[in-house]
Amino acid sequence: QQCETFGLHPGLPFVKQLYDGGEAAFVSNIGPLAAPMTPAEFRRGNVTSCKNLFSHSDQVIAASTLQCQLAGTRNGGVGGRIADALSAKNVRTSSFSLDGVETWPQGLHTDITIVDRSRGVPRLDRHDKMKDVISGIAKTQHKNIYCEEYVKQFSAAIESSEQLGGMLDNATLVTTYPIQRSSIGQQLQQVARLMATRKERRAERDIFFVQTRGWDMHNEAVNELREKFQELNGALQDFVAEVKAQGLWDSTVMSTHSDFGRTLTSNGQGTDHAWA
Repeated sequence: QQCETFGLHPGLPFVKQLYDGGEAAFVSNIGPLAAPMTPAEFRRGNVTSCKNLFSHSDQVIAASTLQCQLAGTRNGGVGGRIADALSAKNVRTSSFSLDGVETWPQGLHTDITIVDRSRGVPRLDRHDKMKDVISGIAKTQHKNIYCEEYVKQFSAAIESSEQLGGMLDNATLVTTYPIQRSSIGQQLQQVARLMATRKERRAERDIFFVQTRGWDMHNEAVNELREKFQELNGALQDFVAEVKAQGLWDSTVMSTHSDFGRTLTSNGQGTDHAWA
């Protein structure tokens, strides 16, 4: 769909600045599609289509996997599969989630490293006093494959959290990064801190997943949308300033993704679910 003029909400002035500077782009009129179809074919149901098209939970999965015709998440998420492909070419790649366990950053061979938006890397309390106990658990031999795998994962989680936690504790940001009040602002600030540890981690590629909720505005859309956009705009402005200061902006790609769009017509107080 080609348009000569685009409208951008006044709550997103920094996004407009990026767009005007050739640093942001919009892809319009897209949505989940398993195969080309017309509206009539969709209504008849004789063409392969996405599972449960107007269900939030199903379309969150579809947006995370980009395989909307398949139920479930057995093939991993988009970010995780990208990490798998990079790792297969011997590119040192990590996948992080700043919003808990999610499908998008999970690969078939790449596991997620979870970083809390406010506390950073969760670490074991009194680790120094517990090291001998952990070592004993790790060295214990079991005659059960499930026990062996549990011990392996437990030991790896403790070790990796201590290593990454130590790096984050020493991470220094270049800008005077303002204190973030919003969830998305806190997540992006932690991403900036992780990016600052890239040399210590010997990172070649990193994939980060952040998430902001609260866009299902069937009611009170005018005020709530303005507040959400202003919140997002401020978080992006602080994050981009830091990434540019770190000298990483030209090697960073940011993309947004949602489960589905909204109707163009109002229901009186907001908008309802739409395909694109």
